[in-house]
Amino acid sequence: LDTGLGLLLPEGDNSNGMTRRERTLLQIATFLKRELPVRLARRVVELKALPEGLDQMPSVNRVREWYEQSFVEIRSFPTPSNVSEEAKFADLLHRIYERHAPTL
Repeated sequence: LDTGLGLLLPEGDNSNGMTRRERTLLQIATFLKRELPVRLARRVVELKALPEGLDQMPSVNRVREWYEQSFVEIRSFPTPSNVSEEAKFADLLHRIYERHAPTL
């Protein structure tokens, strides 16, 4: 997968003043903004579809609620289009990672 390696970025296109690294980070952020909500939604559906009893366990509900909260936070965040927005999105992802750390 070339996404995130900067291989999809045009060579020498630096018209917006960003370095190749900054453009690569922006490309990664755009991919994650699009892909993470899909993956989180799938996990929520899977947790809701657990056999009867398991889906009502407090620990399962807590994890499902974390996934739902993360889904909403990512979907509510604007798609990063510059270095500053990418940094803020990275901070959001870090907070989400910390929230989900106990389940990893």
